[in-house]
Amino acid sequence: MPWRCKGTLVPRRATLIEGLAHIEFVAIDLAFDMIGRLGVQFPREFTDDWSRFGRIDAFRAARSVTAGDGQFLRRASRS
Repeated sequence: MPWRCKGTLVPRRATLIEGLAHIEFVAIDLAFDMIGRLGVQFPREFTDDWSRFGRIDAFRAARSVTAGDGQFLRRASRS
């Protein structure tokens, strides 16, 4: 598969981070979509588990975006 972003290391890492952020977003979206579509058909514990999963994943994704203040990309630009 060809590279999506040709050039220096910084754009490649930025593309990787963007891809990982998209994966996290889809996981969070699917968790809450599962509650909305199937929550009525299953016991309360089912929706509680998916709700907890969505909250944990959303917190982890938000923390990873704000943590480090962009130092990951700054370190890449120096190498």
